[in-house]
Amino acid sequence: MAEKLFTLNGLAEKLGRDRRTVTAALRGVTPDGRAGRYDGWSLATAWRHLDKVSRNSERSETKHADLIFDRLDAWPEIYGDDDKDEMLFDFDVAAPLMRLDSEQLLLCLRAGMPYAQRGHFGTGKGFTIRIAWAIEWMTMTAASLKREGSFQLLEKLGLAQ
Repeated sequence: MAEKLFTLNGLAEKLGRDRRTVTAALRGVTPDGRAGRYDGWSLATAWRHLDKVSRNSERSETKHADLIFDRLDAWPEIYGDDDKDEMLFDFDVAAPLMRLDSEQLLLCLRAGMPYAQRGHFGTGKGFTIRIAWAIEWMTMTAASLKREGSFQLLEKLGLAQ
C-alpha cells in the first residue's frame, strides 16, 4: 500500500507545525508524488527534513522574507482555482469576527488591509472582506509594528492583542 501524501498545508496541520516551517523544510525537496492537485510529501520525508531545519539555528520563522518565500512556493494552495470555500463576509459581520470594532476595521482598510470587494472608505458599507487575507495582513502588520515599537498605532488599529 502506498504511503499517504500530504500537501504543505496538510503536513502543517498533521504535524502541528507552522506552514512556513514546513515550507522552509521542504523547499527544494522533490515531492514524493501528488496529493490531489498539489505536490505531496510523505510524513517520513517531512520529518526527516523538518529535523534538519530545526537543527539549523540560522533560520527564523519570524523573518518577513520567509513568509514571502512561503507564499511564492505555496500560492496554488493558498489561492486555489475556486472561491467556493472562501470565507467572505460583509463589513458589519467581519469586524466582530476579527475582534475589531467598526472604526478599527475602517482604519485597517484605509491602511491597506486587502478586501474582496471595495466599499465606502468613510462608512465601510459595501466592503466584502476575505477573512483569510485580512487576518494575514493583520498578522504581518502587527509583527512589523511591534518590531518597530509603534505601540500606539497597534492600539489604534486594534492589533495589540
